[in-house]
Amino acid sequence: MVLNGEMTSSQAKLAVDEGVVVRRKAPKVITRNLVVIVVVLALLTVSLIVATVVIASDRDNLSSRLRSYTGHQTSPCPEPKQCLTPSCVKAAASLIDNMKTDVDPCDNFFEHACGGWTEKNIIPEYRSSFSSFSTLREQLQVTLKALFEAEIQPSETLAERKVKYFYSACIDTERIEELDDAPIRDLLHGLGGWPVLGDTYGGRWNESNFDFVWLLGTLVNKYSNSMLIEPYVGVDDKNASRYVLQIDQSSLGISSREYFLNTEKYQKVQDAYLKLMVTIATLLGADAQVAQSDMWDAFNFEIELANLTVPPSDRRDSDALYNPTTLTGLMQDYPQMDWTRFFDIVLPNVSKPLADDEFINNKEPEFVTDVLALVQRTPLRILANYMIWRITKLRVMNLSKRFQAPNDEFRAVMFGVGADDARWRLCVDGINGAMDFATGKMYVKENFAGESKNNTLRMIKYLKRAFKEMLKENEWMDDNTREVAAEKCDAMQELVGYPDWLFDEERLNEEYEDLDFRLNDYFGNILRYVGWSANENLKKLREEVDRDGWLIGPAVVNAYYRSNQIVFPAAILQPPFYHSELPWYLNFGGIGMVIGHEITHGFDDRGRRYDKDGNLVQWWSNSSIEAFKGRAECIVDQYSEYVMPENDMNLNGKLTQGENIADNGGLKQAFRAYKTIVADTGETPLTLPGLNQTQEQLFFLSFAQVWCSSFRPEGLTARILTASHAPGRYRTIGPAQNMPEFAKVFGCKDNDYMVPTDTCTVW
Repeated sequence: MVLNGEMTSSQAKLAVDEGVVVRRKAPKVITRNLVVIVVVLALLTVSLIVATVVIASDRDNLSSRLRSYTGHQTSPCPEPKQCLTPSCVKAAASLIDNMKTDVDPCDNFFEHACGGWTEKNIIPEYRSSFSSFSTLREQLQVTLKALFEAEIQPSETLAERKVKYFYSACIDTERIEELDDAPIRDLLHGLGGWPVLGDTYGGRWNESNFDFVWLLGTLVNKYSNSMLIEPYVGVDDKNASRYVLQIDQSSLGISSREYFLNTEKYQKVQDAYLKLMVTIATLLGADAQVAQSDMWDAFNFEIELANLTVPPSDRRDSDALYNPTTLTGLMQDYPQMDWTRFFDIVLPNVSKPLADDEFINNKEPEFVTDVLALVQRTPLRILANYMIWRITKLRVMNLSKRFQAPNDEFRAVMFGVGADDARWRLCVDGINGAMDFATGKMYVKENFAGESKNNTLRMIKYLKRAFKEMLKENEWMDDNTREVAAEKCDAMQELVGYPDWLFDEERLNEEYEDLDFRLNDYFGNILRYVGWSANENLKKLREEVDRDGWLIGPAVVNAYYRSNQIVFPAAILQPPFYHSELPWYLNFGGIGMVIGHEITHGFDDRGRRYDKDGNLVQWWSNSSIEAFKGRAECIVDQYSEYVMPENDMNLNGKLTQGENIADNGGLKQAFRAYKTIVADTGETPLTLPGLNQTQEQLFFLSFAQVWCSSFRPEGLTARILTASHAPGRYRTIGPAQNMPEFAKVFGCKDNDYMVPTDTCTVW
């Protein structure tokens, strides 16, 4: 579970791969250098103004001009000492700039904290949304771009050189235009041809030679392109020390099944998707009438497929997704599928052979029954057209410009975006996703301070302590369950910054030794990467689980929880989340809340089902389970009532409940931990210049401004339908409404919007 599920429009545009095997996405993007420069200069100007005023000792005048909480001030008291370091001045300027002080914090805390940010940060044309995370990620892209464009040095590892090879090939648009559609025609030919293309090269499909099992397996093994049925290797939920083979329902060509099934609401999206299918086929040489007919059939096949899938909100019960079987069991239950041959094609040699009694987890048995029945009753031409369409849809995004225009039209309808991002951003994100530890080493070497790791580990200690105190105080959990929960919290492993082996050159080179990138072959590099990434996953079947392993590299602005492990990559340990020179109230409001969020994931509606070793087992008493369910349902109902103003759409409280529980618990932990560390150290944190808020108020402001965000209506619809995270507006409002300390700190009264009559508390 990641902290932030934000998907940029460019991520929606360029998918390196498709399926569970590897879920990294690489974006496509128009240069905003001038805009970036203007924004940076503006921020520096604000900082300079604030600093100048402060140094001139005109604090009283500055405070009166920038007063934020008329009617919500505490009693007059002696003016505390101020922090006047550059970091504090910048933080103060940012807080002031982001706020909208004419909105009462008790009326709408998100608008109060982020109203200024929203007014100043117009969503770029190439994005469906923009947020504080977006700003950090764009800054990270600029940093990585400079590293990737630097000349290769003799001291660099082979892995780092491969990074630069990929980046160089990616930005070589002259070569990409020169090759035009030749690379994908070779790909389609190797897959037996796309029926819709007729007799052109890349077509020439022969029904008598069509081999469904071979094509389904090859798309996974060579191209990381799962469809219909998705095989992958994952940790055994009930034995976290081993990897097992798993099969599941696959993703669709559009992010949500609702787009296929709700024609009344999403007719425009359906029309745009069908138009994309037809246009791509005709660009590759299909007859227009044949393309219209064939793609209509493929589109209707996907509607049938979508109707068989289980909605994400109904897939939160880990026990329901644990259905052990064997290779023999699959062959008995689904005799219409040659499972032995399928897995022989899918799996690399190191994972073979599969014994008849090989453990396989069938996550959705009913779906497998239904989808194989659908395959059996579908004409082979329709089946082949659909399967080849799915890989074509992805790979045309790695071709020349003429193939980008149809996808841009589709994105305009789907996400509301109206322009392309800069090519270099696509390339930066592509290689940072593909070789995240090699790029991470390059980033950490130049941009990560050692004290950040130690300070974060110290904060984690206080946040764990806060959670255990909250455990003791809750009245709905029995003593035995509470004791085991505390043990799980203590056992939670924390990984901060980067893995210990990152600067081991031999180990880093071994990580990517089978990955071959070449200059002047961008399309080939993409194919070699997706094949490599698929096999990296599938070969784990015969490997031991590395409990110290990282899922993502250091140069990622995110955090996650997995198998009782919390991970905070180096790139997230920066403002507005964290800075070593900032007061505790800002750091705990920022990265502290993030840490608390990830800790709470171990005890949300899914995490609570796993013990301290990551095994799916019932370690709660029945009475505690029932009490938890009631409280979790309160969260579901609360968030389902929230409506986004951009598209007048209710949130899906069921889909987002795990993240909402984590947000609520994380904020409470962070506030408690902040108060505790101040009491323990006896420190009196300095205030910030230009702000007359209390330190507790600044804690909440720091928390809220992490989630400043804006959305286009179309992009917001896609997010609500698919994302496990609530939008930033309600990641701010929901936890604050449920927290009595917030109302006390800001002097809010009963019946204020931020003090609802009914509130929810899980942790």
